[in-house]
Order: sequence, then structure tokens, then C-alpha cells
Amino acid sequence: MESVAKCFQGDSARIRKLGDGWFLESSLFESCADPRSVFPIAAELLRLMHRLTAVHGRLFSFCEIGYVQAFNEAGAPGARGLRASQRIQVISAEELQELQKPDGEQSRGSALVAVAMKEKKLQEALVLVGDGYELQWAQIYNILEFLGGAKAIAEKKWATRKRIRKYRQTANHHRHLGSPQDYPLPEDPPSQGEAATLVFGLLRKWISEL
Repeated sequence: MESVAKCFQGDSARIRKLGDGWFLESSLFESCADPRSVFPIAAELLRLMHRLTAVHGRLFSFCEIGYVQAFNEAGAPGARGLRASQRIQVISAEELQELQKPDGEQSRGSALVAVAMKEKKLQEALVLVGDGYELQWAQIYNILEFLGGAKAIAEKKWATRKRIRKYRQTANHHRHLGSPQDYPLPEDPPSQGEAATLVFGLLRKWISEL
């Protein structure tokens, strides 16, 4: 944190150590009347700081916001506004059962791990999934391309060419936000969650053929 703190020393964002704790200070907090109005601003500041340290030092997340601490004019700490968060993952137990099925003397999941250790193609597919908590649009686009695009997917009858084209166009738009006019959205574009559901389903079909 000492190295990170040196990166953010200014009115808009300052990291300072007080006692045993590290604090984020900002002139943007001065207009806030209560802790609830501080949290969204602090969250956005921290999000930007994380992205900057990721670009400049591959440090994606150096801290989380635990509470808002008020100080009086003399610098003495006052009341705290606490915040807690917990990430909840919604899973499909039914689809997870595919990995639980017997495959010889082992489960399907273990069998696929063994295949992935030897087969580069499966490794490449799993790399596209990544290690995050959800698929981003660029990943969705890359997975559709990996599977051969609309023509190849439609030929296997996994989905219609029209549907794949709409999802691919949507993903392509979001990964080109620097020039959205050149990559417009289709009519009635799918949500990110809908697109992730589609490509996960396609990947399962592709894996089942290995």
C-alpha cells in the first residue's frame, strides 16, 4: 500500500495512512452530507484507480472500501458509516451435473481436466473463458469466433445463423466503443447475461463432441 499511496497524492484522490488504516481522501467528498452519498463517489474513484494501477503495474485490485470516517475541524475522528458487501454467484445445478456424471472410472469433470492437460484446443477454449466472475463482451465475441462464427454454428444446428449474427454484432459493438458509429447495435440487442448464457451453452455442446 505504501507504493500505491505514492501514486495517488492530490486533491481528487489521495491515499493516506492514519494509525493502522489506509484512507482515501478526495475533494469530491466535501459536498457530501452523509456517508451514503460518499460511498458511490468513493467506489467510482477506487474503480478508476484500480484500472490505472492495472495498466501501469498489473495491479488490478489493491483494496476495498470498508467504511466512511468523518473528522471534525480539529482532525479528530467522529462517527463511521459502515458498508459490507458480498459477492453472490448464481449457478445452474442442473448443468453442473454434467461434470458429475461417470466417465469410466472417474467423473466427467476429471476426464475433461485430463483432456485439457493434453489437448491444446480445449486449453484455448478455457483460456477464452478466463478467470473472472462473468464474461465480458470481448470474451463473448472471441468465443463465437473460436467456435467458427454464425455459419459453422448454424451448420451444427446449435443455434440459428440469425441469432448468432445478432449476438456477435452486439458483442462487436461493445468491444469497439471507441468508434460505435462504425459498429452499430442490432435491433433488439441481447443483454450481456443473455449473451453469456448462449456462449456457455455453445461451449458445452462443443466440449461434448471432444
